[in-house]
Amino acid sequence: MRIATPTFISQAMRQAITAREWEFRVEPLGLHAMTDCDAGLISLASTSLDSVLSLLIDEPAYPILVLDPSMSLENGKLILRAGGAGYDSDQLSIADCVHALEVVASGELWASRAILHSLIRGMLEIESPHRNFPMRALSPREIEVARYVAAGLPNKRIALRMAVTERTVKAHLSSIFQKTDASDRLELALLMRGELPERIRINLQ
Repeated sequence: MRIATPTFISQAMRQAITAREWEFRVEPLGLHAMTDCDAGLISLASTSLDSVLSLLIDEPAYPILVLDPSMSLENGKLILRAGGAGYDSDQLSIADCVHALEVVASGELWASRAILHSLIRGMLEIESPHRNFPMRALSPREIEVARYVAAGLPNKRIALRMAVTERTVKAHLSSIFQKTDASDRLELALLMRGELPERIRINLQ
């Protein structure tokens, strides 16, 4: 198995990887410089969350495991929503980290139960029947855009994620605003979470 990283990884971790006779490569230019790997390993101790999210939204050719020194539910949700294959503490034991790499390389997700449960709850809430207004009027593509807006992604990142132009994203948003009566991104995010903004509540009465 081939493992790549653009960030500092401890000597012990390197030894554990090579002990399994896996290939290990450090690429300071970034993981997009490599396309023939089975998994990537990134530590937020030596790079920013924004940089990692940008990398994930660009959809690298292989799954990425992200380790975080200040592990949090919000960071984990952002990373997994952006396309990360795994998220855990950078205090993870060497044995568990190697196992996590095996899991993500096999196409599975690696994260704590709390993070996975939170993501699943969010998906169920968005799909629940009581959210019929006004999402029923949206096309599948518009719903996808609305979900990214609700997750806090700007138009540029939405465009990258959907492999379309920013102009297309803006066109979808214009249509969404017309169909839902949402006046801005905040109101749209509230609608996606099942919370009718006060202005829309009044208009419906």
